[in-house]
Amino acid sequence: MARCVYCLQTFVPKEERDSPLNPSLEHFIPWSLGGSNGFATMDACTECNSKLGDSVDAATINQPLLAMIRQQFGIMGYSGNVPDVVMPMRSMDTNEPGRMTIPPAGDIEYRHNPVVIRQPHELGEELFVAGSEEDVRKILQGIADKEAKRGRRLVDLSSGQTIDLDDSIANAERGTTDLYRAQTKVRVADGPAQRIGGRTAQHMPGEEAWLIGEHRSTGERKYYLSNLS
Repeated sequence: MARCVYCLQTFVPKEERDSPLNPSLEHFIPWSLGGSNGFATMDACTECNSKLGDSVDAATINQPLLAMIRQQFGIMGYSGNVPDVVMPMRSMDTNEPGRMTIPPAGDIEYRHNPVVIRQPHELGEELFVAGSEEDVRKILQGIADKEAKRGRRLVDLSSGQTIDLDDSIANAERGTTDLYRAQTKVRVADGPAQRIGGRTAQHMPGEEAWLIGEHRSTGERKYYLSNLS
């Protein structure tokens, strides 16, 4: 009797009844990485196929290094799109954390995590909110709505008047930075050589290393590996 290559349970034919042990189409290269039905097998049960899709495929395709390779070679997924490279980053001027999104084409997007600082003040509490205009507006509106339910309001400390969110945001101080650094941990296939599928010198993943990406205001992009923290 045919068995699932993963759990080794005997298949239940689909025509017999619906079961987690029904045979299902397992792609050697996932659909999300540009796989096709022409390179697949029916030797996996429905349950294992589904679980591995959630636990293995999803985690694999979201790795920044893989997204970089897919961008380099234009490898589209099931949706027909080449993915963005998304990495945590820090400004090398202010050390402010955020997220860097590198699309296959077009401008790189830098998004800093919003910051809210509260300090005591004679009128109640002083607020400092930093982030993208969208984040600042959302945070301030949320605070204003909450305070309004308590019968309180947000005021301009210099005038004591209720603040106008649009005017406040329009007149807010804006800062820029010219240099960002993004990094994530990866494992490079430089581990001990193994014999796999009749082929020798197939290297397994080695020690963790930092994959670091830099983008300068000049448009220059650099990626390199480092074992330094």
